[in-house]
Amino acid sequence: MILTLSLFAARSESFSKDTLDTSFPGRANRIVRSLAKTIAEDHIRSPASSTYHLVLFAVEGEENYPKDSHSFASFVYVDEQDQQHWATISWLPETFADEGEVCAFDDIGDAIGDTIWGSPCDPVVGKNYSVRESIDFALERGKKLAIWRPIFIPPELHTFAKQRIKYLNSGVVKYVADDRNTRKREEAINCIHAIGDMDESRMSYGGFLGSGYKVWGIKGTRHIWKHFYKWDWILESYNDGFPEETLDGYRLN
Repeated sequence: MILTLSLFAARSESFSKDTLDTSFPGRANRIVRSLAKTIAEDHIRSPASSTYHLVLFAVEGEENYPKDSHSFASFVYVDEQDQQHWATISWLPETFADEGEVCAFDDIGDAIGDTIWGSPCDPVVGKNYSVRESIDFALERGKKLAIWRPIFIPPELHTFAKQRIKYLNSGVVKYVADDRNTRKREEAINCIHAIGDMDESRMSYGGFLGSGYKVWGIKGTRHIWKHFYKWDWILESYNDGFPEETLDGYRLN
């Protein structure tokens, strides 16, 4: 069975098991291909003719500073012909592909200082990157890449994701890592809230006293997972039979 993946992100992409985009490293393609295989197997065992899936990712640096962290997600629709259509939310500065970094505080002292005196990091033009671009960013910079097992989701969440991507690509909202002062007005948001704020169920900041501190990288992506679970965006009946640690857990690549 040939799997055609349409990756809706910063640009439209497609590839099959036999034809891969050679502009991306082999390892990035192998990771996506492995995920596509898992999704195909899940689709076959599902009672539905078309299914919807979620794959969550997290990136961390060695010291786990927020400037080295990233969360992104792929929302996958598998149609009646077993073709996979991927919609990815991976929100970063437009310049990230060239500069490879975001402006963010390093520690609790900086975070408190930003709260009192204002952040030195201004909102910047954002860009929604593809799943393979995002994986490649982590691999080529030697970061830790965590991947959650694909899980079933309702079609409404996939629809929200595609609408969110259209919104991000419109240029209405900018990117900023610490969005405590800009998120409410949707002036600028970070990668976590680009995923978690797709509908009226706005996610909390989490962390110490709800400040969001330390809720980035793997913890940030797990916070997204818990938010979706809380609002019934994860189909428990379809996901029944998977070990719990593979659903609310991850593997490192």
